[in-house]
Amino acid sequence: MAIYATGLTLADIARRLGGDQPILVDALTQGGGSPTFARIPMRQITGWVEPFTRIVGRPTVAWRRLGAYVAASKSERTPHSEGVFLLSGCSEVDKIRADRDPRGPTALRSEEAWSYLEALGHSLSQQFFYGGTSVCTTAASDGFDGMCARVVSVVSTYIQCSTGSTGDSVYAFKFGPGKFMGIYNVGPSGKLIEANDYGAIVDTDNTGSSASLNELYRTFFNAAFGVAQYHQLAVGRISGPASSLATIDFTNLYAGMEQKPDLFVTTWRGWGCISKMIEGKQSYPPGVTDYTPYAGFYDGIPIIVDNALIADAKMC
Repeated sequence: MAIYATGLTLADIARRLGGDQPILVDALTQGGGSPTFARIPMRQITGWVEPFTRIVGRPTVAWRRLGAYVAASKSERTPHSEGVFLLSGCSEVDKIRADRDPRGPTALRSEEAWSYLEALGHSLSQQFFYGGTSVCTTAASDGFDGMCARVVSVVSTYIQCSTGSTGDSVYAFKFGPGKFMGIYNVGPSGKLIEANDYGAIVDTDNTGSSASLNELYRTFFNAAFGVAQYHQLAVGRISGPASSLATIDFTNLYAGMEQKPDLFVTTWRGWGCISKMIEGKQSYPPGVTDYTPYAGFYDGIPIIVDNALIADAKMC
């Protein structure tokens, strides 16, 4: 599938780094991970914060009579900063169980590590859409703000066609420099994702008692990610499409974002509503039979179904 964006994606970066990075990125972003984040263009930043300025208002002009005066004004600009936050996980496998596996200890450790990376990816997607709060209105102290926090407010610069569950929303993104992209802080050894294998260790129980010991294989995973929305019209949202097909107003979404988006992301329920609208009008590359995580296209724009967008207590 083509990437309708400017910049390198997580997969692109992993391929350039080589080694174990493509495998780690696949586990983090595919399957039970974060298919959305895998396709957002990424840019490396120095440090942990990306500062930028966003234009929020234009200078005032007015018609005036000849010889009359006009009030001077200037554009309004708001300083912003996007933080990069650490995503971490620890994979542990009982040493005796791993050693006695007929496939050898590496097989069980690899399975556990892959599951942990998929869990990290799912957490990444949940943070991406929901942020760190259930009502999606305040910044998270331990992670970047989600899309819900960015588009929930009734502000003229955001698109919100109706009220409804975040889990039924259709999100639209306009990618590229100056619009919307992911940001990351490279690891100390130059890697996108750090996998620190500590091998076999002796560990105490949760109480720290030296009387309770166990032999484990332990691996730590660390990655630093964030999202940067440079332009106020780079993200759009159509909420509650499952409640009524009339709320899927792509024409107004295009107009509100000033141009067509590069990517749609929704749930399977949201895709169900979209597919009814465009039934019989889809086109897929010849020979392709598995579209996951791509569900299809609308107006040539790829649509991704992300399982992290679930209809639960996190409502906007």
